[in-house]
Amino acid sequence: MKSTTAENFSDNLSEMIDELIKSNEQLKVTTETGNVVVLSESDYKGIMETLRIYSNSQEKEKIIEGLHTTIDDCVLEDEINRNNL
Repeated sequence: MKSTTAENFSDNLSEMIDELIKSNEQLKVTTETGNVVVLSESDYKGIMETLRIYSNSQEKEKIIEGLHTTIDDCVLEDEINRNNL
């Protein structure tokens, strides 16, 4: 994770925000009293969705079950598309 001072972040706010959005990286902004992390809205939403899924035991179990599913037990995308038409 990249790091910058609050002063540098303030001086280059627009450019740094644009870069964070494009790169999907996070930026640690340091101050004398503590630090903050700045991230794109997309990254934030992804984190929140991950937390929501993992806080729901049923969804978490479905994901774990899916991880143990063999390729032979999976349904082809073409079959799903044909059945939804």
